[in-house]
Amino acid sequence: MTTQPPSLDLNLLSLFHVMLKTQSVQKSAKILEVSPSAVSKGISKLRRWYGDPLFIRTPAGFCATAFALSLMDDLKESLFQINEITDRRPNIFTGNQNFHCIFESPFEEVFLSGIADEVAKRFASSTLKISGWRIDSLEKIISGEADLGVCGLENYQASKYRVATLPYYISHDVLLEDQPCVYVQKDHEALQHEWSLDRFVDYDHVAIEWEASAEWALDDVLKQQGYKRRVTLTVEGFEQALRVAAQPHQRRLVIAPSYCRGLAAARYPNLRVLPIPLANDEARKISVLFTMLWHKRSNNSLKVEWLRRAVKSQLSSQLPTTRPEAQMGDPSSSSI
Repeated sequence: MTTQPPSLDLNLLSLFHVMLKTQSVQKSAKILEVSPSAVSKGISKLRRWYGDPLFIRTPAGFCATAFALSLMDDLKESLFQINEITDRRPNIFTGNQNFHCIFESPFEEVFLSGIADEVAKRFASSTLKISGWRIDSLEKIISGEADLGVCGLENYQASKYRVATLPYYISHDVLLEDQPCVYVQKDHEALQHEWSLDRFVDYDHVAIEWEASAEWALDDVLKQQGYKRRVTLTVEGFEQALRVAAQPHQRRLVIAPSYCRGLAAARYPNLRVLPIPLANDEARKISVLFTMLWHKRSNNSLKVEWLRRAVKSQLSSQLPTTRPEAQMGDPSSSSI
């Protein structure tokens, strides 16, 4: 009769996690730098502990059981928490620190351009990696590859990209609420006539692709009122969209955050701003919440706590020099 071991060596959890990923004794042994027989013995101990085969040999190799797969997410999370505890030392603010932040562009350029200097000043031997927000960025925060990120989330209740739909293990802090606006050239005919929703949809539009989609809350709100944008050009980011708007004889409408007004004024002085012509209640639906995200396992991390404070400090230092409407975005005037 097989009996359960009196206790479980926690090192076996790392072996279990690697085996779940590789489904191979040989590959797991190579990653863990142990012999294949050590991996097999470890799996045997885990089988006795859980009372489950965990891995079944098939003609194609090992295959994890349903029970083993059910443990994968919790196991991954537990190992991260163990690593976080072992990395927490009294001298956390001395020596080498490695930071990885993911910032939506151009939010980093407008508000957080001084973050690298802050990190270098506080941690002399540190390294900082700043990446742009991409479709896999949240997964990088979840996996621990990145410390935190800042991205825009929609305020629209029907959107799947809003604060309420974040995974339960992601912590957040809303930094800024922004009302997107329309950027056009100073001689654009839209500035010469009464601005209305009919005129707004009458022009061609430039769309920005975000999370592999060029549609966002605005398109839903317009659809509810019987309107649809005519998108004839899709680009990857707001800077590219503003560059398109500034091209000679360009007549497409470009929508970008209100906080981009200062950046646009510096780079493209020929641009002007119009509000998206929606009633107040409808306009609020399309506001964007620029939000700082980090994993809950880092709630007590002194390093991530310092990084969060540094981001908020940088933002606060920039907001007073930014036009007041950037905080909620009231682009009622045509000048940038």
